[in-house]
Amino acid sequence: MIDIEIGVYDSELYYSGKLNEWLEFRKKQLELHPNDHGDRYRYAEALIANNKYKQALNNLQKFHEDDPEDEDFNQQILNCLRKLNMNKDDFDWKVKPNSLSLNQELELLILQNLKNKRRRRRRLYDIYLDIMIRNLLEFDEVELLKFLQVSQYFEVDGSEYYEAIVIRK
Repeated sequence: MIDIEIGVYDSELYYSGKLNEWLEFRKKQLELHPNDHGDRYRYAEALIANNKYKQALNNLQKFHEDDPEDEDFNQQILNCLRKLNMNKDDFDWKVKPNSLSLNQELELLILQNLKNKRRRRRRLYDIYLDIMIRNLLEFDEVELLKFLQVSQYFEVDGSEYYEAIVIRK
C-alpha cells in the first residue's frame, strides 16, 4: 500500500468504529517501521483509544527512553497517567517535562490570556486550545470545565465543555 492508501484505510477503520482492527493495523505498521516516530505515536494513540492504558504506558516508556523531550509522547504519557488515576510523579521520567495542572498558576495564565484578548468572555474550548498549543497538560477539557466552575476568578455559562463560555469576574 502507498502512504495515502494506508491513511485512508486507517481512517476507515477508526471512523467505522472497528477499534480493535484499527489497533492491530497500527501494530503491524509499527512492526514494519519500529523506529518511525509517526507509527510509534499512532500505535500508542490506538492503545489509548482502546483503553489499554497500561500497555500504552509500557510502550511509551520505551519511546520516552529513546527521545525523552518529545512533547507528543510526553503528552500521551500524561494522558495515560490521568486515565489510570496516577500523577506525573508515578512515571519513571528520564527527563521530567514541565506541564500545567489545575492550580492557581493555570488560573492566572487564563486570566492573563483574557486580559490580553481584551475580552471578559471566551469559549472554554478556545481557552483550552490556546493553553494546549504551548504546554503539556495534566487535564482534559472536562476537567478544566469543572475546575473553572468552582474558581473564584471565573463564571462559567454552560454545563458541557464544547458549549461553555468562560467569563472573567
